[in-house]
Amino acid sequence: MKQSPIVVFDALGTVQGYTGTVPDSSGYMNHKRFYQEMIAADHGLTVEEMLRDVPYETQLEWTVEEVDAGRLIPRTIDGIERVIGSYKRRGIHPVIMTADNEEGARRSTRTLVESGLIDEEDVYAINHCGSKKDPRTWRKAQGIYIPDADIVAVYEDTPANLEAACEAYDCEGYLVTDTSEGVKVQKQGEKDESGNDNKDN
Repeated sequence: MKQSPIVVFDALGTVQGYTGTVPDSSGYMNHKRFYQEMIAADHGLTVEEMLRDVPYETQLEWTVEEVDAGRLIPRTIDGIERVIGSYKRRGIHPVIMTADNEEGARRSTRTLVESGLIDEEDVYAINHCGSKKDPRTWRKAQGIYIPDADIVAVYEDTPANLEAACEAYDCEGYLVTDTSEGVKVQKQGEKDESGNDNKDN
């Protein structure tokens, strides 16, 4: 039986955010900074000290602890359900590839799984594969988790990660930005409202 085509989504900042994140002056919801500030403060550190001195794997463990304690509450980004749903209606299967460990990936995407947007077995923690800014990381992740997949598109909130994924999979790419007005999606290479190419953001 022929496998359905695949669309790949990043997790944090793309399909998943955190309750309590406050938009900046431009309306941007910086979920990464929000969780970094929380886990750093709970360990008596500034974000800068944590990023300098604490291994990333330890930061991921701290994040799981915050979620389990109920201080960090993952949520589905407003509006992304329409994006995922449009692919599912066309027979294109959504998966998540996140730079996380297994425990963190399961917890952070729980709302998407419980709502039926994503199947639990299609959440892949790929931190062990390397940096998402490297196309080799994306190829390695595909080889481990979905080796025979026809990947038609990737959604990311980080331009460098998106560029690497599109190079690895030779597919369409979409840059996602969570804002106070809901999710915004821009096709890779197209101009945004200010006339800037998203590859330079």
